[in-house]
Amino acid sequence: MEVQAIKKYLKDNHITYEELAEKSKLSISTIKKIFSGISQYPRIDTMQAIEEALGLSTPPLQWTEEDKALGVGPHPTYLSEKEWRILNAFNDLERSRGEAFADKMIKMIEDISELPEKK
Repeated sequence: MEVQAIKKYLKDNHITYEELAEKSKLSISTIKKIFSGISQYPRIDTMQAIEEALGLSTPPLQWTEEDKALGVGPHPTYLSEKEWRILNAFNDLERSRGEAFADKMIKMIEDISELPEKK
């Protein structure tokens, strides 16, 4: 749910930021930053806590195949420059070497992530 829609809901239902902070178990500072626009991109879990506290929870995100292909959806995901480089390199490898190669790369990355951390 958009911040402006929640803000309208709060006003229409005479709910203060203090009451929302208490119900959502978030700090009053976080609530004020979100609704004043200082925090332009609040974390998803923060917004979910607000929605749940108000009984406005939405079902889990259902992305279409097209959304997945574009990397967007109801809540866009922003990638760092490094993440874009990794994604582009992987896509280039998949195009040039095929899907089986891409599957092997994914498996290798998953196996590496299961190794114990270096001390």
